[in-house]
Amino acid sequence: MTWALLTVLAAPPDFATIERNKFEAFAQATQFQGTYQVVATPTEGTAVRQDVELALGEAGRKIRVFLGQRLIYESAWTKDRKWVADHQRQAYTLLDAPGQIPLTEPYRALAAPANNLNFIVNDLGPRFAADPMPVVQGDTTGTVDGKRVRSITAVSNNTVTGGQVRLVQHFDAGTWFLRRFEITVSAAGKVSATITGFLRDDRRGPVAFGTFQLPSEVSQKYRRVQTGGSR
Repeated sequence: MTWALLTVLAAPPDFATIERNKFEAFAQATQFQGTYQVVATPTEGTAVRQDVELALGEAGRKIRVFLGQRLIYESAWTKDRKWVADHQRQAYTLLDAPGQIPLTEPYRALAAPANNLNFIVNDLGPRFAADPMPVVQGDTTGTVDGKRVRSITAVSNNTVTGGQVRLVQHFDAGTWFLRRFEITVSAAGKVSATITGFLRDDRRGPVAFGTFQLPSEVSQKYRRVQTGGSR
């Protein structure tokens, strides 16, 4: 992996504004496909990898979640139909509501438990929250794997616990699409865990309507349960 930090930018946005801008970029996306690969590595213990595959089109949205190499969850929805498949339970839900299903949600800031970190990756992109609220400490431009990016560093220092969360987000230049992120969690000056995520296999262009259809292997082999589920 190659890195080259180049220019320091003036007047970076605050953390809350960054999170909202990122949300809106993904909410407005209608020709995007790609996969976020996220690896959480504790100082003691085993690393865990999760891949989140996204397809964001004009007609609908789809998300697939892999734990390691195993598909564990997927969901897709259009304005008329939404389905959720739980591959671990071999069960699915199906909602038919013509014209009544919103493709995206209104913005609501992600919340974090007191003195803690929270993050999620779904069709609205990777989203982060920490308590206390992180403060932006760096804003630079550079390259990641040959792609131009804007890199913004934010830090949450907890005076109660002595812990720290350091988050670096690398956005494709001129956009709020997240190319890569690194989270470092420390306690008493020692790193306790790192979380790294990066976007791969991303492409821009129309998403075929068939992408959002319920797979026949799910409808034929899985048990249908009461409508429910979320992104």
